[in-house]
Amino acid sequence: MEFSEAEKIIAEFFIEREGEGIVDELKTINLTKEGIIDSLDIILLATYLEEKFGKEIDITDDNTLKAFSNFENIVKLVL
Repeated sequence: MEFSEAEKIIAEFFIEREGEGIVDELKTINLTKEGIIDSLDIILLATYLEEKFGKEIDITDDNTLKAFSNFENIVKLVL
């Protein structure tokens, strides 16, 4: 599966936690429904994204929170 540079950086967060096997399904699963990330993980991922991309992620916004359920939407948060 091909990843852009931004996607590779974000995928690293999930690979470190779940292992290389997550790469094959990362773009197709609902991350929250599948239990890949929970509320604490969202905070950790938001902090990770802020550090890596230099963008503020407002996790108090409902739309932002919903974005964390889908890899593609997480990418959109930082682009």
